[in-house]
Amino acid sequence: MPARPITVDVTADPLCPFCYLGTTQLKHAVVKYNKEHDAQIDLQWKFHPYALNPSLPETPETRQGYMTRKFGSTSGSTDSLAKSYAAAGLKRADPAHSYISSSFTAQRLLAYAQHHWASLPRHEASTKIVQLNSDIGYMIHTEGHHASDRAHLAKIAHKDGVFPSEAEAKTWLEGSELSDEVNKGYAAASRQGIRGVPFFVFDHKFAGSGAVGEEGFEEMLEEVVGAES
Repeated sequence: MPARPITVDVTADPLCPFCYLGTTQLKHAVVKYNKEHDAQIDLQWKFHPYALNPSLPETPETRQGYMTRKFGSTSGSTDSLAKSYAAAGLKRADPAHSYISSSFTAQRLLAYAQHHWASLPRHEASTKIVQLNSDIGYMIHTEGHHASDRAHLAKIAHKDGVFPSEAEAKTWLEGSELSDEVNKGYAAASRQGIRGVPFFVFDHKFAGSGAVGEEGFEEMLEEVVGAES
């Protein structure tokens, strides 16, 4: 049976641990759905920028220090999130030894990659952008690097084929290209009333938010397919 294309627009901030978790859960849900149903889904992804904290500087601080300063004690929520990561096959970096900073540069890179791959077949472009997004999430939430770390972003951009070399990637990352586009994306999310991420819209009409788990995402997919079959 031919794969059925379903678009998913994902509004997310790479520094958000739930965004990395939620997109991973959705990827797993698609695999599970395709194993259990006759209708094969070809999920076609597009990422849109969001700023959890627009005033966050590029200078990094530990995630634990940031969360304690902003919210007070977070040990319970940290343990719960680590368990959710493990359930999704992910490892979460120790907040005391991982770092947080503005994700603006990482979001510029995602925007550039989507433009760079726009001429590719949709399935191929989607596969590439999902890999790039996952690698950025791994860098931040598993390895513990901060989101403005241009050296690590350049390695990822070269590995995933966005730029032909790390040097070219780093030069681009140190510039300001697509800054206006990212800022316009922030404004668009605000106009749409998006107040929390990750936020998912399937086929431009079915919306859901949060890291709801593989079963939750599978139920969303079943709703999308059922409503249009």
